[in-house]
Amino acid sequence: MKGFLSICCLLYALSSHAQPVLSPGNFPDPGDTLFYLTDYLPDRIAVAAPGPKQFWNFSQLDAPVLEYTLVEPAASGQMTASFPNAEIVLQSKDGAESYYYLDNAGIYLLGRSESFQDMKVKAMSRFDQGLLELVAGMEYDDDLDVEAMYDCQIERNELPSEVADQLDHTVERIRLQAQLARRVTADAWGNLLIPGGQYDVLRVRIDDVCDVSVETQEGSSADWKAGDAAMGEELLGGKFKSYYRYYAKGIKGEVATLYLDPNGDVDRVTFRANPRDIEHYQTDPNQIIYAFPNPSYGSLRLRFDNLEPGEYSVRFYNILGKQLFEQSYQIDAAKTVRVDVSGLQKGAYLYALLDERGNKLVTKRIVVLKR
Repeated sequence: MKGFLSICCLLYALSSHAQPVLSPGNFPDPGDTLFYLTDYLPDRIAVAAPGPKQFWNFSQLDAPVLEYTLVEPAASGQMTASFPNAEIVLQSKDGAESYYYLDNAGIYLLGRSESFQDMKVKAMSRFDQGLLELVAGMEYDDDLDVEAMYDCQIERNELPSEVADQLDHTVERIRLQAQLARRVTADAWGNLLIPGGQYDVLRVRIDDVCDVSVETQEGSSADWKAGDAAMGEELLGGKFKSYYRYYAKGIKGEVATLYLDPNGDVDRVTFRANPRDIEHYQTDPNQIIYAFPNPSYGSLRLRFDNLEPGEYSVRFYNILGKQLFEQSYQIDAAKTVRVDVSGLQKGAYLYALLDERGNKLVTKRIVVLKR
């Protein structure tokens, strides 16, 4: 590992040390497809202090499922009538949409599909006047403050049950509103190494403060009544949010985004998938468990997805069907866990996902190698 890092640092030392500046070249255009991956267990990634000429080694990031966003003219969106000023719409593979308009100053988010907690139906939010997402001409040590008003209405039957149960039985819908204050700071620049690529990047820190209010509406009534603001913060994930975006010259959108949890630790990392490598990743959105990397060299991750909340077990077998070990997990949302398989000999194995009644939901194959 030390030798690898030395080589990376040497490559960086030999680079031009060009300081990137955000430009319209970072804005996506209609017809673009943005491919990316998300590591939900980035426990070996740390946020470095601000400053110039840095090297970030994120090569250990890993994810099994390829995600993508289509960039289309706004008129092709399902909700385009709600955003007459929009110029482009970003559409993800799960049908979520985000509407933007662009000018010489940057790109502004007008509204997007929201999925709170385990909501299965997406609600459309709106930002009055648009929320500045990307600033043209921003360079290291620049900063600015922007504000926007957030609004989102959600039907009762679309809310997570633990939230809906807090409402009076007469309430049919709620409205979330928030005065959002955003601080944008270009706090570092340097060289970023991610799986499949190395880039000279500008790092932009974004800090959002949301002062949330909640209103409720009964039946077909046109009146809105004040509700519990704590419910709004619960749905939005807290009053404070921070994350880092890394931009490179000539690359559309972010090269990587680090999302921080309330303690300031890295919660997840979304990073650019190199278009030449996309055929190596899974694309089936209905899978319920992935084991990766496959083959594994001793450290294995399991990704659970599309499962109803409950207790599940994963059993490992040799190729003859003899059970080797079993681990149980409480699943209440999509989840990634790490499994130590370094004790297994080199070879092929099977693993099965079982529900709390012991029913096998799926059986798959994994290969273990030794370095």
